[in-house]
Amino acid sequence: MKKVQKKYSFLKEVLSEITPDYSIFEEVNSFLANLNSNIKKLKIKAKASAGGSIAKGNFLSHDHDIDIFVRFDKKYDTEKLSDYLEKILKGMKAVRLHGSRDYFRIYGKFNYEIVPVLDISKPSEAKNVTDMSPLHVKWVEKMLKKNKELNDEVRLTKQFCKAQKVYGAESYIKGFSGHVVDIITSYYGSFLNLAKNAAKWKEGQVIDYYNAHKGQAHFRINQSKLGPLIVVDPVLPERNASAALDAEKFEMFVKACKDFIKKPSKKFFVRKETTPELLRKANKSKKVKIMCFNAVGKEGKEDITGAKLLKALEFIVQNAEKEGFVINDFGWTFDRKKSAMFYFIMKNSSLPKEKIVEGPPIREKLHAPRFKKMHKKVFSKSGKLYAKEKRKITDFSDFVINIAKKEFFNDKLSAITLIK
Repeated sequence: MKKVQKKYSFLKEVLSEITPDYSIFEEVNSFLANLNSNIKKLKIKAKASAGGSIAKGNFLSHDHDIDIFVRFDKKYDTEKLSDYLEKILKGMKAVRLHGSRDYFRIYGKFNYEIVPVLDISKPSEAKNVTDMSPLHVKWVEKMLKKNKELNDEVRLTKQFCKAQKVYGAESYIKGFSGHVVDIITSYYGSFLNLAKNAAKWKEGQVIDYYNAHKGQAHFRINQSKLGPLIVVDPVLPERNASAALDAEKFEMFVKACKDFIKKPSKKFFVRKETTPELLRKANKSKKVKIMCFNAVGKEGKEDITGAKLLKALEFIVQNAEKEGFVINDFGWTFDRKKSAMFYFIMKNSSLPKEKIVEGPPIREKLHAPRFKKMHKKVFSKSGKLYAKEKRKITDFSDFVINIAKKEFFNDKLSAITLIK
């Protein structure tokens, strides 16, 4: 890092904590050697190489996911690349995951994500969006020649985003991808300069590193791919690299940057754990009740499983509020496999045994008599009919377990249990 103002001196400490032990590269090289040995034995024209942050050199010390690209000669049928890769990985306990092109994951001390791509030299040769990933690595390598400290700055940006829970382009997160973090940090030259500028961002902000669109990015990029932030992909200018980012995560990032610049602190880089114990500790007030559930999703691709679990959580909240439960806040954690913890900070975790059902105006000649027939305890108030009905379920935990049996959850949850 270049010399920074005294009030930001703690950034050096943050950097020392998130920079990995370089022995990790020895492990990755060993894994690649085995993979390339298998490729050679099978006489497949391909080569395995590191990808993502491990290849760019901005990997974080506490990360466990390592991207590997297996680059196949362009002579191979793009539809069969995953099948060829499956043969290469035989005996390595690789799990096949479905995507725009199937890829594989090997779980262990590090989770290796092995992606089949075509060995291309320019974007026009790509048959799938993943084919361009190695070109993104080459672009960062090019930027490093201009700014030798870029990877340290990217690490700070990435850690900041992770701590603020805005990192990840998966559909269940809708945050900043690693590629976007690379671009916006490169554009501003450092994390600090990025934070100072991002604190002033408004929705519709454009980052165009090479000024490819001459200020016309809003009109030249596919309208369906526009969002609160437009980051022109330096490898493929017609693409908005931040198309997955939603307004909520954009606003969270801008606010975090404002708060950081206003009162710089190391705490902005600390990832806060969310456990039932910590939630209860942070909410000691007798006025609220913390309810936590272990939710198990269906087997499948991480992105899809996560998105389905999030929909399940949102469905529970919507229906609980309709029923009369008052939820002050809610959220979730996801293990990026198939298990999640849903948590609810509630004003009331139980409801009265009776509920009031609103009916039609008394003067309604058709609907008023029907309402009276449907309900036993009917009364009127301010010219309108109401009825008292017994609730079948009054406890929130019972409500959650019961609603999870609905057809809506069939493809989303395999089980949900209360964490006591």
